Amino acid sequence: MEGQREVFYNILKASIRNIIFFVLATAAIAHLASIKSLRSLALLFGVLETLIIFTTLGALIYFVQYTIKTYSQTRMSQFGHSFMQVYGYTIAAFIFRLLEVAVYIYILIFLYNLFLK
Repeated sequence: MEGQREVFYNILKASIRNIIFFVLATAAIAHLASIKSLRSLALLFGVLETLIIFTTLGALIYFVQYTIKTYSQTRMSQFGHSFMQVYGYTIAAFIFRLLEVAVYIYILIFLYNLFLK
């Protein structure tokens, strides 16, 4: 169970780092978009940021798929432990990743409104 705690904290640190990076990148893109001569460069950076966000969301989908695929094998190897003992950190990481997804959706909506409205 100690290994799960370490993995959880690594996921937590990576999620916080991603959120900070994407919020700062979005702020920089919004600033560039406010300068008329740099609007096309800001659009290019906005597209790049969107692609990176979708790649990160793909990693989240893989995380969920892997957890579901290995569920029965993990339960068999951890026989005698409760569900929360086995998957407590995984569920906590998933909940935090969902918060990260909410931030990404907000950023994508912000970028849409910035460039397409």
